[in-house]
Amino acid sequence: MDPPSENGFMTDVYSSPVSNHPQTEQRGWDVQVGDDVVSGLHKSSKKKSQSKKQKEVKKSKKNTVEDDAEIALWSPAKRQSWEARKTNPNAFYYRHVDPGVVKRTGAWDENEKEMFMKAIKLHPPTQGKWGLFAMNIPGRVGYQCRNFYHRLLESGELREDMIPGEFILAKTRNTSGKKKKESKKKNTHKVESSSEQEEEVKLDSDSPSQEKAAETEEEEAKEVVIDIPPPPKEEPKFNIRSLKLFSTRVLQEDERLKKEAEEAAQQAISAFKQEEPEVPKKVEEKQEEIIEEKPDEEDDDVAIGVVEDKEASNAEIVQAAAESVERAMPPVLKWHPRMEAPWRVLGDVKEVIKFPSEHKVEEEQSEYQCSKIMRLNTTCPLNLLLLSFPAPKNMKNAYIKAVNKRLAENTERKPFNKALHAYFAAKDAAIKNPHEKDHICQKFVQQFLDNEI
Repeated sequence: MDPPSENGFMTDVYSSPVSNHPQTEQRGWDVQVGDDVVSGLHKSSKKKSQSKKQKEVKKSKKNTVEDDAEIALWSPAKRQSWEARKTNPNAFYYRHVDPGVVKRTGAWDENEKEMFMKAIKLHPPTQGKWGLFAMNIPGRVGYQCRNFYHRLLESGELREDMIPGEFILAKTRNTSGKKKKESKKKNTHKVESSSEQEEEVKLDSDSPSQEKAAETEEEEAKEVVIDIPPPPKEEPKFNIRSLKLFSTRVLQEDERLKKEAEEAAQQAISAFKQEEPEVPKKVEEKQEEIIEEKPDEEDDDVAIGVVEDKEASNAEIVQAAAESVERAMPPVLKWHPRMEAPWRVLGDVKEVIKFPSEHKVEEEQSEYQCSKIMRLNTTCPLNLLLLSFPAPKNMKNAYIKAVNKRLAENTERKPFNKALHAYFAAKDAAIKNPHEKDHICQKFVQQFLDNEI
């Protein structure tokens, strides 16, 4: 066998996987090698080259013609994730396997379980990338590994504290951030040597004064912080100067005045209509017999409700009084050029309270008469409810004149008890019998005009 040439020997040596030693590069190739060694090198180089070719063949199987045909049948989304597997392999391997590899389904066998347990300890899925984790278990994809992981947690074979998952990674990130902040707060200054720093740290940690300071800091941290509640805010008091025309405050004030008027009417009615003492049963039976023996002429008064006023409940009387007070309330005043002289605005109220028109009266006299009527009836404001009675149209003017005349002549300031009894009774009867409302109102007005009430 001829000795190998220098060039052949060089190629054989470079084809071997053994790395070159730096000393041989410096000394050159003056070393004498025997024939047996050279033949051994030739054989080993051939074996290595064959193994490399086999590996290249295995790697090239992924990009064969059959694989291309299989990839062509995939959906566009799957092809897109396959093309982007170099930049984002987790997206592809989370649901798919390599072409040519059979995707396994069903229960996991013992071999796969062992591979899973090894992989979960060596390569835990950071940030929930189960697709990358599934590359360690052939035939399985990411979502299968994730479901199997949760199944092991439920069965108790695995615990979250056994595996460094996302939760632990998040903690390490937070702690690293705190360390960075603390390092920024420290003053930068030069130190002579690292050994001196270590000695100072040891001495500081051993000193009793610093241990006491650390204990006091821990005790202060353990103290409970008591939150003192803030003082209650004082409600702003109502100020009439804060009112503005065409604002919500005006409307709110108007509603408040209406409520006060309703309460005043309810109090006046309760004071006016006092409950009579209870009558024994024997007396009631005698009264019923007397009522039955009365002639038919008196039945009209009972039908109207003047005599039988007790049948009306207090709630109905209050409702009727509230309606009448609401009708008697003047409308909300809007801006008017005559608001600078508010006493002249009484001309707008003449539509509600009309005065006798037998002879023309000047404006000042009518204002004086209106104020006089109001002043005379201050002690008995229920008399003014008579103005709000819904009289028929053909009798309205005459009824208003009669009411104004009676109010103006009330110099003794007495309540019109009989008229008010008839007023509430007529209201009650009209509510109970709405189809006879016009007849009841007409009868009440006629009795008032004839001074029967």
